[in-house]
Amino acid sequence: MDKILSVSQINSSIKEALNTEAFTNIIIEGEISNFKNHQTGNLYFALKDALSQINANMWSSYVRLLQFSPKDGDKVICYGSVSVYEKGGSYAFNVYKMEVKGEGDLFKRYQETLKYYEQKGYYEARYKISIPKYPTSIGLITSATGAVIQDFIRTINRRYRLCEVVLYPAIVQGPDCPLSVSSCIKKANLDKRCNVLLVGRGGGSFEDLFGFNDSLIIEAIHDSVIPIITCIGHGTDKSIADYVADLEAPTPTAAAELATPDSLNLIKALGNVEETIRRNLKNKIESLQNEVSNNINLLEALSPSAQILSCQTKNESLTVTLQNLLKNYLATKSDLVLKYASNIEALNPQAILARGYSLVYQGDHILNSIKNLKVSEDVRVKLSDGTIKTTIKEIKGE
Repeated sequence: MDKILSVSQINSSIKEALNTEAFTNIIIEGEISNFKNHQTGNLYFALKDALSQINANMWSSYVRLLQFSPKDGDKVICYGSVSVYEKGGSYAFNVYKMEVKGEGDLFKRYQETLKYYEQKGYYEARYKISIPKYPTSIGLITSATGAVIQDFIRTINRRYRLCEVVLYPAIVQGPDCPLSVSSCIKKANLDKRCNVLLVGRGGGSFEDLFGFNDSLIIEAIHDSVIPIITCIGHGTDKSIADYVADLEAPTPTAAAELATPDSLNLIKALGNVEETIRRNLKNKIESLQNEVSNNINLLEALSPSAQILSCQTKNESLTVTLQNLLKNYLATKSDLVLKYASNIEALNPQAILARGYSLVYQGDHILNSIKNLKVSEDVRVKLSDGTIKTTIKEIKGE
């Protein structure tokens, strides 16, 4: 009777069978599918060919050694061993090394070309040309069919319909790619029609994109007097053309957005400019009106009639002032005259006589002493209202 095995026993037996040299340190060639980059850093994917597939994984310690970023559709060569997960009854290929199929020679050429143009300074900022803010014409260098050209045109029409779109159809894959793309770049420069060029293609394998590492395209981009934005492959892909370009975009849509202003923002900005112009114009008109008004007032102030009126006003003011000064002067002098008149009146001999005094004349002389008088001598006594002649009968001293 045949031996009955448990599930664990059969899985254990399979594991032991797979742990032989035949299933360790093997190399598998295939296409990546169902690719997942786990948050732990581990990679989980399947390797497939036309007839079959095998689950595979690559632990984070090996992932850090990769020279590229794997993705679905990549044709790769993987080094590793087959192992069994006993509990789940499944097996997988544990990968410790991975390279793009054919990458050996191609990647070496890529590295050599990258280093060569780095030493020539082609990636330096001094060679970068600024992208115009408001292009009048945009040149598209890509395949005439496919999603890329549609993304370009759709994005440009959505954002900035004011610019012209010129297509330079190019071969973007295979041995004819470098000559085709470089020729389109040169033709666009000779046409002098476009303000900016978009050079791009969709995603693909390392081999599919390798044409954009060719010296023909690199030199054409470097020599272009028209600024160039590249969008070659997906965001994780990096061709040498991207390093040399004036600007690099991860997708065709992003490239078209970098090349065009947003019409909505432009309309808003124009509205702000219009409002600023209106406000400045209003302020200028008000300023000029005030200036005109001030000049009119100045002209009126300087006119002959205004000058005459001003002089008349000043003359009247001066006349009143002079009259007041003269009046005050006369009043002061009048008071002084009255004072002097009072003093003179007080000293008037006639006034003294009126108070009861008299003058005694000896001949024509007024006597002020009894020394020269004699008894029986005739004298005249002057009173306030007349004169008396009398004879001295007696002289008596004080």
